Amino acid sequence: MNPRTLLVSTVALTLAAALPAAASSVARPATLSDSTVVANWTLDNGLRVVTRHVPRATAVAITLGYSIGTDDDPVGQEGLGQVLGELAFMAPSGDIPARSREDLDSQRPLGWSFPVSRRSTLFTEIARVDRFPGVLSQVATRMRGVQVTPSELADAVRSARVELHDDLFGPALGALYYQVREVGLGRKDEDILRRAAGKDLAKLTAPDAEREIRSRFVPANAVLSLAGNLESIDVPALVTNLFGSIPAGTPFRHAPQPALEARSRVMTVADLRSAAGVVGVIAPALDDTLHPSFYLNALLLGSHFNHVWLRDLEGVAPNRHHYAVFDEPDLMRIFPPPERTDTDAEALSRHVDGALSNFQALIVTREPYDELRQSVLWLLGGPMGSDLAARVPNEPALLHTLARAQAGRALWGGERFWAEYRARFERQAPGGLGHWLDYFKDRKHQVRLLMVPRR
Repeated sequence: MNPRTLLVSTVALTLAAALPAAASSVARPATLSDSTVVANWTLDNGLRVVTRHVPRATAVAITLGYSIGTDDDPVGQEGLGQVLGELAFMAPSGDIPARSREDLDSQRPLGWSFPVSRRSTLFTEIARVDRFPGVLSQVATRMRGVQVTPSELADAVRSARVELHDDLFGPALGALYYQVREVGLGRKDEDILRRAAGKDLAKLTAPDAEREIRSRFVPANAVLSLAGNLESIDVPALVTNLFGSIPAGTPFRHAPQPALEARSRVMTVADLRSAAGVVGVIAPALDDTLHPSFYLNALLLGSHFNHVWLRDLEGVAPNRHHYAVFDEPDLMRIFPPPERTDTDAEALSRHVDGALSNFQALIVTREPYDELRQSVLWLLGGPMGSDLAARVPNEPALLHTLARAQAGRALWGGERFWAEYRARFERQAPGGLGHWLDYFKDRKHQVRLLMVPRR
């Protein structure tokens, strides 16, 4: 046995010593065609666990995800999710000291992140294989609660306010990304300004924040996702030992969310150098049997938008489309380049029409569909293509993506739903493009936002 394997086994056995069998049975692991092995189970306290063993990987990505995001911020407490997320990830816990972003860069050089998005909060840390059990132990300690001081709360509020402002009034591309959803939800200017300011976060006290963290970040709302080299470790026993005794807590009650509707807005923005715009396409519901066809054709059309509007900058400049199938499956974003003379949102739709009409004249074969399908199948829980499978053992960033995608699937739908979705997605044959071209052009499915410079 080599020294690294011996060290991993010793640490894992120390943590798992004298354990009974895992309280909840582990679903039979499945080996995919790329040689990775997937498994999922649920502890008695409700914590869902999903794993993907990647042979020969040099690291393990750990994502602890929660089904609570910024959409759950109460009115008047916009930014609360970002504050609590930062504190839960950074504040001291047990005998673990507080940490800063600079500390994390040093302690987790392979990667870390803690995004709080619309529907989820994902805490990710990547560890070398020999350090994985110890890092997982720290993740479990944090799940038991953190100690919030007024100073740490003030830092988290300050960070949240910067993030809120930049999301909505920062560089044009990012502001368009976030604001188009606000437009589609019918939010008024005063609503957007209130969210960007995060003014009421000043009312939050350290004891309140600590209690809210203990209420939200509990097994009943969580999934533990592991992606990397799990060889020689009894992962079910290790996870049960570290997380099994954490109280289940209470499932979070999500307030009803308004539905997106076709709306348009033109905003005059100071210091904007040139006009910028976005067209959001309202997607079919994720559980609609047509959604896999929408997704596959959206990938195809998104690739076309890049080709038409970026040309020589394709692959260098930011994409002209974005679709977050796990976090915002109801809205695809398209970023057409406006003309200097554009003054109304309808002009954005005309630019999209022009690009799609150009595409309508092309003959699309099966090959681009198959390539695009393969490019995302691994994110949906399927096997990786040969090129990606060769890279992932030595690229922690890909393990990071794997762990977060697993968490997203488990939080929203679960493995059974996504297995059925994936099967429909894999069966999608070329065709139906004409239907989706008409769908994308239909103003009833569009949310439009044009930003113009103040003259």
